[in-house]
Amino acid sequence: MKRRSRRSVAATLAAIGLFALCAFAVTVSVQVLMDPRRWRDVDNALAVLNSVRWGDIVVLAAAVGVGVVGLVLLLAALVPGRLVVVPLAPDDTGIAAGVGRRSLGSALRRTTLAVDGVSAVRVKRRRRKVIAAVRTTRTVTDGLADAERTAVDRALDGIDLRTRPTVAVKVRRSKP
Repeated sequence: MKRRSRRSVAATLAAIGLFALCAFAVTVSVQVLMDPRRWRDVDNALAVLNSVRWGDIVVLAAAVGVGVVGLVLLLAALVPGRLVVVPLAPDDTGIAAGVGRRSLGSALRRTTLAVDGVSAVRVKRRRRKVIAAVRTTRTVTDGLADAERTAVDRALDGIDLRTRPTVAVKVRRSKP
């Protein structure tokens, strides 16, 4: 089970583009309804558009612009989103299960904060690595990194992920 986030970037970009197009159409329609003499302006605009040839630089620039927007939307739709659910190791029953990415991060953060001498922590979870950046008020930080690594390893053993990430710990002293 690998649930990924939805394609919200592509949907947002498409929605903004369609909204802008609809807003323009509504604005022009309201102006035409409010002042019927504006039809002459619309006729002039249509006459200018009819005079444009396929080989003109304006048409080429518009085509390139539309193509770039289309490629950006296509790329945003095809690139997979971040994992929302991290898969757990399979058990005897064959039921697929997972843990939420945010829940996993908060569990690891609570675990690292529980170690004696830790004042603040930032846990980053990458695909194959967990990095815990720990701040401490201790003057001597010997053994703190090992204690953190042991605590995070114990927490990961309890969670039992399908692919076990390696653990890296960075310890820094807080300034008094």
